[in-house]
Amino acid sequence: LKKRFPWCHKWIIHSIHSLSRLFYRLGLSMRRVDKNITIRVVDEFDERINRFWERLKDRYEIMTVRNLPYLNWRYKDRRYKIIIGEENKEVVGYVVTKIEDCGDAKVGYIVDILSGDDKTSSIMAGVLKSFIEQDVDYVLCGTLRLDSLYTHLKRIGFKEHKEIKPIQVVVTPLSSEIDMEFLLNQKNWHLTYGDTDGF
Repeated sequence: LKKRFPWCHKWIIHSIHSLSRLFYRLGLSMRRVDKNITIRVVDEFDERINRFWERLKDRYEIMTVRNLPYLNWRYKDRRYKIIIGEENKEVVGYVVTKIEDCGDAKVGYIVDILSGDDKTSSIMAGVLKSFIEQDVDYVLCGTLRLDSLYTHLKRIGFKEHKEIKPIQVVVTPLSSEIDMEFLLNQKNWHLTYGDTDGF
């Protein structure tokens, strides 16, 4: 907003941001969510994430192993916030977030996310509410277009931003037995910002 209208007074921009957050929060409260799912912020993942991983590991053909050792090694850090969705005391999804102050804007990142299709919207509603409470101006999430997550994100208001560079993926088959058509099919992959070195 500040870049588009540099002549605007700070109090006008602040008022517009406040109204925008208010309306967005109202929209989130009106959205259908599963009331059986509890959203919690945790310092680290616990052993329940292994059971969750066993249930979800076959959802995609190609995906980083997201078990307890890996997730805590990757995200148990002050830079990240770990948000889990719980149902009947079991983990049904998680999101790892990060916030950066980019001068003119406070940017929220969905660094990693994994959940069942039927749980994604409810968990993301809690995540977006958390971002609003931290005065984030906008949220970015990197994923492949043919990932089912892409469809869910579009349904809850995310839009593809053509000015933001997509995740670049380079694959090198090390065996002649690998089917290149399978390997190059986006539907088989689950990639997030957390699978790159830049986050």
